[in-house]
Amino acid sequence: MKKKISVGAALGIAGITAVVVFFATSFAQLNMIGALTNNAWYQEPLYQKIHAIEQIVEKQFDGEIEEKQLMDYVSRGYMAGLGDRFSLYFSKEDLEEFLISEAGELVGIGVTGIQDPETGYIRVESVYKGSPADLAGLRAGDLLTAVDGTGVLEVGYEEAINQIRGEEGTSVSLTFLRDGAEQDLHIVRQKIEVPSVSYQLYGDNGYIAVTSFNETTARQFQQAVESLQAQGAEKLIFDMRN
Repeated sequence: MKKKISVGAALGIAGITAVVVFFATSFAQLNMIGALTNNAWYQEPLYQKIHAIEQIVEKQFDGEIEEKQLMDYVSRGYMAGLGDRFSLYFSKEDLEEFLISEAGELVGIGVTGIQDPETGYIRVESVYKGSPADLAGLRAGDLLTAVDGTGVLEVGYEEAINQIRGEEGTSVSLTFLRDGAEQDLHIVRQKIEVPSVSYQLYGDNGYIAVTSFNETTARQFQQAVESLQAQGAEKLIFDMRN
């Protein structure tokens, strides 16, 4: 599953998406480097604010800090602060999943999701039609709260995503919230062709939407055109906005 994974993401393909991947430095390293070198960049308000937050956390926070998860969140926040929906931060795991999806096929349950900002759970953004998740009844908007009995908040978003992934033919149990009610599903992972083209016939107008580009997009596009023409479409509308 990707951080679209909604999936959202691409690699500067046809100007659809720009991805920014960078390596973040830990708070401790920022503190040490700034103290030793007194570099001007360390005096910038951004780094001063981060350092101030770090000092408060060190004094007030009584829990265990997972540094990799912390830095991934800081990095995502930095990119989100740009206000550009085409600029994203990818963790190592995110990038690996993205590169797999660019081949047009992946092994999984067939959903895209993001971390829900209010609850911290995994919010399902979309469900691929005909995928194991679709056939099992998972819907966009569902909040995944546990994977194989382990809470998402307990292990963290990144680890929960990793637990949903797996080999073809293996199964995963998901607990999710829908309309405030908790439900459980048992889903078998399968190889899935990532849908990047959708289409619909409106009267004699054929509508085709291309949502992303991967190695299977051209074939899916051709199939959409042929299907609409066979249904009697006399005009075609191509939607490339997403």
